[in-house]
Amino acid sequence: MIFIAILAVFLILAIAYRYSSKRIEFYGYYDKVWAHRANDLKKLENSQSRFKGIELDLVYQKEGDWLEVNHPPAPSTGLSFKEYVNHVSNKKLGMWLDLKNLTPTNQQAVFNRIEKGIASAEINPSQVIIESSQAELLNIFQKKGYRTSYYLPINLHQKTEEELAKSIQEIKAQLQKQKDLEISSDFTDYAVISKYFPKKKKNFWVMHSTYSVKILKSYKTLRKMLQDSSVQTVLTPYNNWN
Repeated sequence: MIFIAILAVFLILAIAYRYSSKRIEFYGYYDKVWAHRANDLKKLENSQSRFKGIELDLVYQKEGDWLEVNHPPAPSTGLSFKEYVNHVSNKKLGMWLDLKNLTPTNQQAVFNRIEKGIASAEINPSQVIIESSQAELLNIFQKKGYRTSYYLPINLHQKTEEELAKSIQEIKAQLQKQKDLEISSDFTDYAVISKYFPKKKKNFWVMHSTYSVKILKSYKTLRKMLQDSSVQTVLTPYNNWN
């Protein structure tokens, strides 16, 4: 009976920890940790009281001229950015907006939709990160006081020496054009990015689940990243009860 009781307590604690926003690997740096892919209203409701900020994905829909909260190739949600921000009750909440299909053609329309949504939610643009792989299209947001982040090419650490040199050269050229541009990537590329861009403001995501073996293997790298003063924001998966 004692064994069963101990096992039950252990299971309860393990389940509770899975749904906790305060994971051990982020200890001491919870102010940097934001909830990843809070793409529905229930997740928003749970996340905005437990994290300093949230990340969501936006897709511009030309038909109807609106922004959908969705991460392709997931089925359409029908949830608009306008409706989403109307449910933001924490006015100090940080927001990371991952623009999935920003183009020169829709740049102005996307900007207008975000501006109206942020204004209606009474959120300061300085709390908002606008992210895209199309870095040259982010100037319009910078001028209005938004943080902007360049979604870097993935898996830099897996490239050959020649491939990496070319990628770094291209990234540096882009950053020379936009001095205030931040950079963002998967934390597996932290070592490479910190080597070539030590002073540039950085944002990362850590997509491993609560009990992933990869977290244990990468624990030192993760802690080093969190301790880096140039690292501004770190995204983590968040499981909510709903």
